[in-house]
Amino acid sequence: MRFKTKIRPSDRLWTEYIRLRDKGICFKCGKTIKNKRNSGVSHFRGRRKESVRFDDDNCDLMCTIPCHQNWEHEKKIEGISGAEYDGEYTIKKKAQLGEKRFNLLLVRERNIKKRDDEMDKLVIEAKIDILKNNC
Repeated sequence: MRFKTKIRPSDRLWTEYIRLRDKGICFKCGKTIKNKRNSGVSHFRGRRKESVRFDDDNCDLMCTIPCHQNWEHEKKIEGISGAEYDGEYTIKKKAQLGEKRFNLLLVRERNIKKRDDEMDKLVIEAKIDILKNNC
């Protein structure tokens, strides 16, 4: 059984921020996404983990179809959960972040963070303002 992910107001704001930050370019294929409805935020480490749900290093803009859909199963990390090799998404993520930042993301994922929608909203709005003022 598949569960539908509940989209919170902070998720919508985060998607707006990631679209601005990544300038509408898909992380996987490198193409400009012309239709906003076919773009979404890919969470390298699951969005259920509040500690990295709104983490810049954890999130990338992708074409919903086919890029995000195809890479959902390419997050294998060698040595974790019995994986014998890194998946394609993992390889590109490590290249994007570098080994140190990638490993720090894995550490942050294990931190416990209580859900705080109001604080998340304030932080994301501030990030959007900074991006808009620097453009």
